[in-house]
Amino acid sequence: MQAGGTVADGMRRHLVTLERERKSLEQSIQLCQSLKEREERLDALDAAALLDEMEQLEQRGTTFQDKQKNDLKPVRYIGAIVMALLTTVLMVGIIGLMVWGFTVDPADAPPIALVVVMVSIPIVVILGVLLALFQRIKEIQKGEEEDAKHY
Repeated sequence: MQAGGTVADGMRRHLVTLERERKSLEQSIQLCQSLKEREERLDALDAAALLDEMEQLEQRGTTFQDKQKNDLKPVRYIGAIVMALLTTVLMVGIIGLMVWGFTVDPADAPPIALVVVMVSIPIVVILGVLLALFQRIKEIQKGEEEDAKHY
């Protein structure tokens, strides 16, 4: 808002935006309801006609975009990263406990081959978690539009 503007000016602009969004949402709801009432099978859907109808609505101001897409991306990233970090910390802790337990009394330590196997299990879990995190981040970056191309 400019320095000389009033709250009322800002609210008028905001109301215009909200009214535009409401009109767009109402038209989207009408389209969805008409599609629902048709009860067509996906394989019988005339996609070209539907896209033409949507294009006509867009020319009149309706928007068909996923408003949650941008809002949810940070949450998806945070959830994936937090779970990967927690699992990695847990596995590193298990490795630390095993190494500590095997070195406290070297005379009672298991054979070195068993130690290597015991330590390698959490390492494999860590690598799997990091790989899953990498793949999840790629999925999030692609977004729903990329997934929708497969249908």
